[in-house]
Amino acid sequence: MTPANYFQSYQNYFWQWEDTGEVIAIPKESTIAYRELLGEIIGKLYPQGLPPFGSLLLVMIATNPNGSASLDAVYSIVQQSGSLPKNSETTLAGAIGFLKLLTELPKPYKEGKRRLLLLQALFEQCHNILSLKASAGVQAQYNQRLFENGLQPVPLQDSVFDKDFRPLSILAGKFQSTQEIINRIAALPDTQQYDIKFDETPGDDTPAPKTDLVDELLQSYKTFAVGSLIRWLWSGLNIPVHSTLPSQQPLGGFSDLTNKGDFDKLLVSEFAYDDLLFLSRLANNEALYIHREVPPTHNNLQRLILIDATLKNWGNPKAIAFAIAIAIARHPKTDIGCSVVVLGNTSYHTVSIETIDSIIDAVQIVEEGLHPAHSLEAFLKENKVDSNREVFFITEPSTVKQSALLKVLNEHQQRIHYHIYTDIAGNVDIYKRQGSSKRHVQHILLPLETLWKKPASLKAEQRVQQPGFRVNYPILLKDDASAKVRLAPDGEVFLFTKEQTILRLFDKATERHERGWDLMYFNLPFHSDHCEIGISKNRHHVALIFNSNTRELLLLDLHTAEKKIIPFREWKFTTGPSFIFDDGNFVHSNSAGAWSIATDGTVKRIDTIDSGKFQQRETALQSASKYTWAHSVLKNVTKVFINDGGELVFKLHTLRLVGQSMHIKFMQCRDLTSKATAELNDNNIFVFIDGSSVEVNRSGLLILNSSDKQIPTIYIPTALDSSLGLATDYEFAGNTYYYKEPVYEVILKRIGERKLESVKTLKELANFSLMDAKSMIDNENHAVIFTHCLRQKALAFQKTMTEIGNDVELREIAGSAQLQKITLEEFYKKYLGRYINTILNHGAEADTNR
Repeated sequence: MTPANYFQSYQNYFWQWEDTGEVIAIPKESTIAYRELLGEIIGKLYPQGLPPFGSLLLVMIATNPNGSASLDAVYSIVQQSGSLPKNSETTLAGAIGFLKLLTELPKPYKEGKRRLLLLQALFEQCHNILSLKASAGVQAQYNQRLFENGLQPVPLQDSVFDKDFRPLSILAGKFQSTQEIINRIAALPDTQQYDIKFDETPGDDTPAPKTDLVDELLQSYKTFAVGSLIRWLWSGLNIPVHSTLPSQQPLGGFSDLTNKGDFDKLLVSEFAYDDLLFLSRLANNEALYIHREVPPTHNNLQRLILIDATLKNWGNPKAIAFAIAIAIARHPKTDIGCSVVVLGNTSYHTVSIETIDSIIDAVQIVEEGLHPAHSLEAFLKENKVDSNREVFFITEPSTVKQSALLKVLNEHQQRIHYHIYTDIAGNVDIYKRQGSSKRHVQHILLPLETLWKKPASLKAEQRVQQPGFRVNYPILLKDDASAKVRLAPDGEVFLFTKEQTILRLFDKATERHERGWDLMYFNLPFHSDHCEIGISKNRHHVALIFNSNTRELLLLDLHTAEKKIIPFREWKFTTGPSFIFDDGNFVHSNSAGAWSIATDGTVKRIDTIDSGKFQQRETALQSASKYTWAHSVLKNVTKVFINDGGELVFKLHTLRLVGQSMHIKFMQCRDLTSKATAELNDNNIFVFIDGSSVEVNRSGLLILNSSDKQIPTIYIPTALDSSLGLATDYEFAGNTYYYKEPVYEVILKRIGERKLESVKTLKELANFSLMDAKSMIDNENHAVIFTHCLRQKALAFQKTMTEIGNDVELREIAGSAQLQKITLEEFYKKYLGRYINTILNHGAEADTNR
């Protein structure tokens, strides 16, 4: 390659110049880059040697916002160009696989300066790289706009494909995961820094560092919000970490010379005088003695940290309060003993902060009172506070305005040494008692958004440990058009969504879009396009999800919630499905071989599998797209409140009865004045002042829990611009698309004598293969036929099997009881109206009490 043809475009290729050289784009698809950005990138890369222009463009495509879809378009263009060299499928697959890996990089690495670092890391000494002299010539040509000589496309040659795609195929073998790429970026030298070498050669017997308490807090999703603040507070919190009684010179060394002291402390120079003068100096107290300091003496100071756990200190203020308490008590340099007490509405609780479990228990203490006046007064009366005890009181600033609490603080002002105020925005104000008043010592603004943003690697590790939640809600949801549709061997239809949930089509026998989807699992460890559904030997649906970042398989039994995490380093990107379910096992095949993964997690290498099965699976999955359709769902709810009209508002939408109360919909709300606002707590749940809550499940569901225990939990789908259904655990109203009927587990308990007819019936009615049906009949043990079967289908199967001499049992699955249908007006009045009034009446009572 020479600088003269570096920017040459080609016919029927994946990129072309547009707008007279101002834009490079994929033909009839998206833009790759603008001229200015491309010039900036070339200017950064040419000092290390430029990669082939096509290779550079492919990496830019992969790191663009819609990279995955654009790569699919590139793959299609190259395949259909008709000029693909022979035996080049492996090179193409390797290159596309590596580019797909780049699309999974965290967003910050695909933007701005980090994107430039990524390009430098990938193309350093890459295959087909230009010499430094040639690279400088290309850069000069670009600045002089000589690249315009290549605007007119010429016929595509085989060598062009090899030149552009082979470097990326080689990189696929060099980088196996996104973490390896990130590590390579981190290893790039910074020209603004100097290398400093440290002489550290620990012996072989050096013990491995132990995980301290803060690291443990960071590794638990329950305490991450607290743990992430502690080290930041250590660096900025202006609280003494040592306590000593004053001495004449606590800093050490000689304090002074004196004219009084013991004879053994006389300066040696005094003996140089003659005897008469020496005696005269002693008699007149003029002799000089050494006055040595008295070492500082330690006292037994103890600290008591009192944390408010009443309503206004819920959420962010409470998380910050516990972080401050732990930062004070567990500072690496502190030698002061410390105890923590949580103040409730009427009582107080002494808690431990020595272990992560005790901290989790402490953080979960919440009480519904508006202030801790009674518990604070009880604690101060029951516990002596003397000169050896230092008291910290941590609360939310508006709580101090409560008259009852203000009275207690004034009566006991001499017994509280520090007042610390925290709020929802991360502000921390520290006041120290000074006589009968308080002196403002310090103001801190914690960058919560930055500190509470979990690193990608930590998220993945935590979620593998907490892989999600099996749920059984009494209402169905809308589907997600962007989700991955997977067909189980028994014909059931599942969705794997980008919200890391799994949904199942409730009744595939109905007409399209007549019935909704059952949410089975949410908060999965990760989202991946590499997923599949199989069936275990006990007829349970098993989900396989592959994490290409960590090269691990997650096998999840959707009925028992049993999970297995298995390393699978053999994976390589392939076009079409990465995994299929065949003959009772999951299968992966690539250029290096084929592997089977049993539903129990056993992995073994197998002989090559028929590639036609993967093609058949791809065709089946493409046809399955008919089960989903595009619609809007309310997901990003950042505010929940009740407006002046008494409506419950979710950001900008509210529920309203329309069409003479025949339908209920989310409508745009114009009255955005707030009468009662819910605060977002550390569990990502909106909580009103009375304790009523709203949980937003991003799969498309709102869950309302009232402080009035007589009002059951309310479930509301969040599809916009459509008629909705509403449910509690007992009653349903609205659109029957969302109505969830009871489902049954069907068990074959005893086999009759007409075994041949039983095999045929199983094959026809239960969608069994002939071999599986025969094996089940021959086994003659209790066998599960269906794990999710509607009543009508279950009864029909039971009747047919009983008629040929078999014994079939139906077991209703727990949590799927028949819901009674009522009108929307009745439901709104009975549940939603009472939910809203409970919150508003509490606010009125609180105002009256004040």
